[in-house]
Amino acid sequence: MPTLYKNMTPEQKAKCHARKKAWALKNRDKIIAYKNKHYHENRDKYLAIERERQYLKLYGITTADFEAMLAKQKGKCAICGTERAAAKRRQMLCVDHCHATGRVRGLLCVRCNGHLGWFEKLSSAITDYLQDA
Repeated sequence: MPTLYKNMTPEQKAKCHARKKAWALKNRDKIIAYKNKHYHENRDKYLAIERERQYLKLYGITTADFEAMLAKQKGKCAICGTERAAAKRRQMLCVDHCHATGRVRGLLCVRCNGHLGWFEKLSSAITDYLQDA
């Protein structure tokens, strides 16, 4: 709690809170404009924080782990070997993981990641089809 509130009585705190809330309601557009400006000025920082949060939540890895895998794979897809950024589209490589165990296997380009997902889902049907043909 800020020092402003430290020496206040509960009545004074409530009065101060009500005053701040009234100001915020009156100046809603100003607050929104400030937050938008701040976000756009610090967009890279916010995106990095969100990427870190997503990697931890979805795969249990940090961005440092991601960068280590990227360096180990020399910035290329683990299957087809295409470059990291897919040239001008600035696409990141996807984190490939086992859906059953959650174990991270490596980094794949979007195309290989999608194809691998389909193959995992339909592998027995695909192999049956190829053997019958």
